[in-house]
Amino acid sequence: MSFFMSDRLAWAVKNEMELQRRVCAERPFSAEKLNTQHFEARFADQAKEEAKKAEADAQRHLEECQARAKAGEEALSRAEASGKRVEQLLQESQAEVTRMHKDHEECQARAQAAEEALRPDASAKKTEQLFVETQAKVKKAEAKETEASLHSETATWGSWRYFVAVPFLLLCFWEFAPRCFGRSLASFLCPARNYAFGTEASLKRRMDAQDKAVKQLKEDVDAIKDQLCRSKQQIPISGMRQQLMAAVDSDQGVRQSSEPIAMQQSETCSEVWSHTSWLEISEREEFETNSLSKISAGGTDSPEPCCYLQESLFLAEDKGKYIPGFALYEGCKISAADGTVIRVPELHRAEKTLILRAGSAVLQVTPDHRIPLPTGDTVPADMLRIGQEVMVQNTPTQLTSVELSSVPVNVLKLAFDPDLPVEVLVPLPAIQSKVKRACEEGAPAQLGAPFPGGFQHPRHGDGLPGLSLTR
Repeated sequence: MSFFMSDRLAWAVKNEMELQRRVCAERPFSAEKLNTQHFEARFADQAKEEAKKAEADAQRHLEECQARAKAGEEALSRAEASGKRVEQLLQESQAEVTRMHKDHEECQARAQAAEEALRPDASAKKTEQLFVETQAKVKKAEAKETEASLHSETATWGSWRYFVAVPFLLLCFWEFAPRCFGRSLASFLCPARNYAFGTEASLKRRMDAQDKAVKQLKEDVDAIKDQLCRSKQQIPISGMRQQLMAAVDSDQGVRQSSEPIAMQQSETCSEVWSHTSWLEISEREEFETNSLSKISAGGTDSPEPCCYLQESLFLAEDKGKYIPGFALYEGCKISAADGTVIRVPELHRAEKTLILRAGSAVLQVTPDHRIPLPTGDTVPADMLRIGQEVMVQNTPTQLTSVELSSVPVNVLKLAFDPDLPVEVLVPLPAIQSKVKRACEEGAPAQLGAPFPGGFQHPRHGDGLPGLSLTR
């Protein structure tokens, strides 16, 4: 349409130009001719611009038509795809309908079969058929019985001979077999009988031997404890060290050879240790400079017991003697706290312990043992981390290692009243610690080198084992 309009406009312009040309030819020198030429020029420019606009419109319409054609093709393709999907769904629905028809037919067939089975005529026919089959089976069994009876009648004539021969043969075997094979049978059967009875007897003998060994071990342990209890005399520091180490080694050796027995006799041990005397240590100043450290613990109205090794040494009331932990009893005076033991010493076992190291100080405690910090607070031992500062001889020192030990340790449970710091003899600088804060605070404790029962304790320069406090 646009091309047709542009051609028609060009034809009109051409005719108008021809007309003006003729006019100009007739009046070549008139002013109208000049105006006409100007008009023709302007009209020609307008015609060109309109032609360009018409071409642009035609091009735009062409692009729109092409875009619409593409959209129509895409819509047609989508329609074809949807039609295919609809056909596929229709086929699936038809297959489902056919399957449902088949299931319905099968259900109808089953229902008809069940109805036929429930009818009285069908049941009667079935029972008649079963009755006929049973009759046939009975007749067959009767025929077999008749045949068997005929065969048995023919064999009864010689059957009594077998009944007579069998007892005779048994009598002969009973008479001659023991004479010929008695010794071999006896030699074959007697070892098994002796073994059957021998196992019970051997078990009894072993049990008796074990009981005797246990009794002997108990007697040895009691004898060693009696020897420890009779050591009441005051000795110099060097002699005290040697005797203490010998007693510890012998006690540890006995405990390793008879550990279950020692655990069973814990009450007896505590009774024996409660009557031992105090051991005086001379030259106390030498130990104070190297091994003593005050133990900080929060005071309470009702002290709880804390745990010490059996070999721990406590400063007596007169500050001239040291008393071992196993020799404490109710009423003993401790110099630093000036308190009395309110509970009888008790031996028990700590299953797990923590080994803390800070500088040269080593402490072995239970995970819930309270450790004081430089800030004045206390934390459980299992909450400490490497690099954290603890108190060693009233000096903040960083922890270098924290190790968990699963070896059981035998310790003494002691409680002091009032709950004040107690001085404990240890060979190296000790880390200050506190007992577990349960309902109420317990007695004070101190860190030192590990020396639990069953551990391999270190030997220090002064010849004494280190101190380990556990809860």
